[in-house]
Amino acid sequence: YPTIRTELLHHEKGELKVVYPALAEYPETAAIAAAHAHHASEIEAAIAELDALSFNSSTWAPAFERLAKLVDEHVDIEESNYFPLAQKVLGEERSKQLLPKFEAAKKN
Repeated sequence: YPTIRTELLHHEKGELKVVYPALAEYPETAAIAAAHAHHASEIEAAIAELDALSFNSSTWAPAFERLAKLVDEHVDIEESNYFPLAQKVLGEERSKQLLPKFEAAKKN
């Protein structure tokens, strides 16, 4: 769990610092940025819930399953809806420019 937790939080940090602010600049994708903020807060709340539980607790596994479901839903929405529209609106060149910035933001 510690590795998954770290990866999820760093990934979200990169998206919040780079990807979704870029999408907020365009009327066609501004609503995506707002919707992402809601999904990100749900994931962060699920992580905080797990952090507060002992791994040996009977409620840890169901809480982890909730987190996994939220992440699956988040990825599905991004891959099937958000990113195809973002690619169309931003264009290939701007999308490529954002990738190294996203990777760097994940590490900071």
